[in-house]
Amino acid sequence: MRELFGQGARAFLLSNGSFAINFAGNLALVRILTPQIFGTYALAVALVGIVEIFTTFALQTVYLQRRASERLLAAIVQAMIGIAGLKCLVVLLVLLVLQRHYDAEVWTIFGFIFAAKLLVPFNALLVAMLEKQFRFTASSFVTSLSNSASVVVAVGTGLLGGGILSLAVRDVLPILIMLGLGLWLNRSVKIRWRAFNLRQSRTLVRSALDMYAVRASELGFSKLPPLVVERLFGVEILGFLHQALYLVNSVNRVTVVLNQQIAVVYFNRYRKNRAKTAEGFRILLAISAGLGTLAAPILLFFPETLIRILWGEAWLGARDMLRIMALLVFVIPLFTILKSQLYGRRRTLWLAGTYIFGALSILPLLLALRQAGLAPGVAVAVAYFSTFSIMALTAGWGVFTKGFGSPSTGGAPQDLPLMSEEGAP
Repeated sequence: MRELFGQGARAFLLSNGSFAINFAGNLALVRILTPQIFGTYALAVALVGIVEIFTTFALQTVYLQRRASERLLAAIVQAMIGIAGLKCLVVLLVLLVLQRHYDAEVWTIFGFIFAAKLLVPFNALLVAMLEKQFRFTASSFVTSLSNSASVVVAVGTGLLGGGILSLAVRDVLPILIMLGLGLWLNRSVKIRWRAFNLRQSRTLVRSALDMYAVRASELGFSKLPPLVVERLFGVEILGFLHQALYLVNSVNRVTVVLNQQIAVVYFNRYRKNRAKTAEGFRILLAISAGLGTLAAPILLFFPETLIRILWGEAWLGARDMLRIMALLVFVIPLFTILKSQLYGRRRTLWLAGTYIFGALSILPLLLALRQAGLAPGVAVAVAYFSTFSIMALTAGWGVFTKGFGSPSTGGAPQDLPLMSEEGAP
């Protein structure tokens, strides 16, 4: 365990240095923009999420799971190009069905984000190529520099009156920078194009489908509820929710390198060793709980003061949200650790079921709490806090009630994927 955590120490510091820059940049954007702008942007992101739900196959995980080869790499890149075409077809269907329900500004931002998202699978593959070699510092360098540089440009765009486009810059520019850095760090790797191999493509698809259920269900949980929140409570409440979740997720973002990237490898390596697994769980939980203990009292008892200092008067409507969701600074990191254990023990179907259960829980909760007459911010916060708590319990049940080393699906690969997406609950 010391070996893995030692390799991740520099990545941890680099990642959190970037988080500090991004946190400061986000505060600047909150001061410059309004809750309505953040809500509109969150709505566009959620609509892009609909496309991703149906077209996310996480092919980079196949590269991590299998022995690296030129043939495999070429096949993955070919498949990613094909999936990009599929995404374009799904976008046409989304526009056909939903275009009349949202205004032109939402669809303009949707277009910017979607165009950039076409490159994300290639970036994920480039980062996976680094992580497969345990080059955690290099992979963190790619993501950290890309995000930090982009948030600085985004703040500048906001100061120049860019409005909602500054948020698009914050999310689109790092994709472009990451692509350039990833290609440079992997410049020694050459892709030798080969003729389309039907047999290998079938193998590739079968492997990718093992992860599709998890990723699609995760996207469904994160992207569909915001659409419901906007419809039930309005775009301003969605803007408050966007920022409140960003703040309560801060502990999870700080610990994501340990709790997710390193933890998946560790729990997979020692999945049959009860003592090692328990030791790793206790250490990760202690680190997360210690940080949460520092953050929770501030969110719980001084949300109004915190909002005035960080965000300004325009955001005081998020006060009740922050107070109600304050304890998520413990729950979300706990869920991330449990998620890593499920990945490490190869129980991907259980994890997919957890996300599906979460989505099926939060949607009726939002409707019921609205009907009960609760204030919009209170209703949304209660629904999200309850759902995350339910998901943590469900994931914990999957971790602690099953026998060690018994995968939920047959034919589990020898290696488990390292998750590269920062701070995703």
